[in-house]
Amino acid sequence: MKIYKIGYFCTLGESRHGYDRSAVHDNKNKHFYMVMIDYFSKFIKAVPLHSIDAKSVTSAFIDYFVYTYSIPFTCYTDQLSDFESTLIICICNDIGNTKVYKNSISSSVW
Repeated sequence: MKIYKIGYFCTLGESRHGYDRSAVHDNKNKHFYMVMIDYFSKFIKAVPLHSIDAKSVTSAFIDYFVYTYSIPFTCYTDQLSDFESTLIICICNDIGNTKVYKNSISSSVW
């Protein structure tokens, strides 16, 4: 039996993937995007990124999700180095999110 937290933005999944530059015309010179998913409401937010270092991932997470919607209780991420940085962990601890779970397979976020 699984116990789920009930409420909006209780569980957030994050992933990042490269994309075809020819498919996106309005995001010039942005070669990556970060996908943020609220598993309870099925809300999906995709943010184009220039690079995938820890600073750009953290600023995109704060600017496009936390400031706009709310602070998630739990974050699930894949095991990529930009999500395992101390910057991400410190930001999550500062906003009150003490748990950052890492999935072993990035496709499990989907």
